[in-house]
Amino acid sequence: MNDILILLIPEFSGIRSQILNRSGTENRWRFLILAIIAVFFWAGLFWISHKVLTYFSSIEEIGLILSYKLLSMIIAVAFSLFFISSIITSISRLYLSKDLICVHAMPVATWRVFFSRWLVSFFDSSWMVLLYIIPVLLSYLIVFNRGFFSFIIMGMSIISMAATASVFGAILVTTLVIIVPAGRLKSIFVISGILVFCLLYIFGRMIKPEQIVNPEAFNTVLLYISSLKTPSSQFFPGTWVFDSIRNLLEGNISSALLATALSLSFSAVGMLLLILTADFLYKRGLSRSLGKSESRIKSPDNNQLLKKRVSSAFTALAGKEIKLFFRDQTQWSQIFLVFALIIIYVYNFTLLPLDKSPISEFYLQNLLSFLNMGLAFFVLIAIAGRFAYPAISMESEAFWIIQSSPISLSKLLWIKFFVYLVPLFILTMILIVITNMLLHVTQFMMIFSIATAAMMVPPVIALAIGTGSIFADFNLENPMKSVTGFGGMVYMISSAVLVGSIIILEAGPVYTIFMADIRHRILNTYEIIWCAVSFGLVPVICLLSVFISMKLGAKYLHKKTSL
Repeated sequence: MNDILILLIPEFSGIRSQILNRSGTENRWRFLILAIIAVFFWAGLFWISHKVLTYFSSIEEIGLILSYKLLSMIIAVAFSLFFISSIITSISRLYLSKDLICVHAMPVATWRVFFSRWLVSFFDSSWMVLLYIIPVLLSYLIVFNRGFFSFIIMGMSIISMAATASVFGAILVTTLVIIVPAGRLKSIFVISGILVFCLLYIFGRMIKPEQIVNPEAFNTVLLYISSLKTPSSQFFPGTWVFDSIRNLLEGNISSALLATALSLSFSAVGMLLLILTADFLYKRGLSRSLGKSESRIKSPDNNQLLKKRVSSAFTALAGKEIKLFFRDQTQWSQIFLVFALIIIYVYNFTLLPLDKSPISEFYLQNLLSFLNMGLAFFVLIAIAGRFAYPAISMESEAFWIIQSSPISLSKLLWIKFFVYLVPLFILTMILIVITNMLLHVTQFMMIFSIATAAMMVPPVIALAIGTGSIFADFNLENPMKSVTGFGGMVYMISSAVLVGSIIILEAGPVYTIFMADIRHRILNTYEIIWCAVSFGLVPVICLLSVFISMKLGAKYLHKKTSL
């Protein structure tokens, strides 16, 4: 264990240096903002969970069954998240980290190096899901009136399930890396995981799970109650966790401890199996992943290079950006995530029961069209954060080449802005037009939505590029993770504020015009001035957001790189 603890010291030191950053004030502000956001999120999640469980407990006969049904679904989803996350982090930590060559040069047994890396991978893949589960478990304890001891047993059960999922993920990765190199395997898992998620979501929506809380959708009470009973297997680790929590809520402490002991013992056996697998297969897979296959590079034809016309700076850098995007598997594979997001987003609109609503279908269609703009813009923010925000950090150690070229940093940012503007502009228009067609909105709402989207895309892209430049980090092992840091949070919040401001600014005038059309009346002078001022402020705010974001990004990037 001494060797394993020594191997974990760099990880502990890294966490300690992040917490006790020398930049003092800045770090404290970051921690304070993150803490406030976390508290609000946990409070909201706890409030929703408590409200749902309180409602279930008020239903006679089936209220307890509904609570346990929800608990089983939460455990199944948590186990799936633990497993999928463990696969991705295991590939990165066990096979793709830059320090692996140095670590394996140490006089330490291979299985100990592997186990220490797995512990770090287990923490990385589990901590966020565990934090999300805490308010849900607390709501169960409060509604069922259980004490702190029950919470400790619950925590032990959930942690053992997370360890089991991480063990299974690491064993699967260690076995498959023998066949497929780790870099390619990661892309395969990411793409297949996205496709499976899409299919499962569509299948789940097709069976209409909302009918579970609608007994009238079933012919008999017996059929309804039988639909609430979730089939389970005693060999599924989540079943032991579910049995432990259920027995705790019912007051059966001995049965709960037995189920928890089964879960913990299974995790321990899984760790032993993981160590044996690593002892036999880890070196072979690591050698295959770190090895580079030699490829013969054709020497350039100097005569052809001299005859070739020199491209402009914009064309050269834009071409470089596009080529790097498609050469990097971690980048282009994210296109599947975008397609999955679009499919799910559009598919939801086909399921809206507009004809069954007590509100006028014509009124509801146009109201949803206006709200759809906001949702589409938030989808745009998420996609821009995934691609445009890390655009500067993706230059990594090679940023000095751009610095030494006769191109200003401001021009570089504008080139990246236009490279990402075109595809994201087309994507947003597709979302707006298709969803409005599914809603059968009026011609005014269709034109208005398209015009607003056309004005909103540039400032969102500019915020992503500008904020990404301010918080650029060229030393990150994976620049794509930069969006999950403090800078990414600043970008998300500022973009959300911008979108919210535009939606609020347009809501009043749009409602006034819409109601005037329904009532067949003409707008008065005051309403016309109000609409003109509100609509006129939208392009002004958007243009200011674009130029201010790009200017600040270039300013702070120049200051950062000149140090």
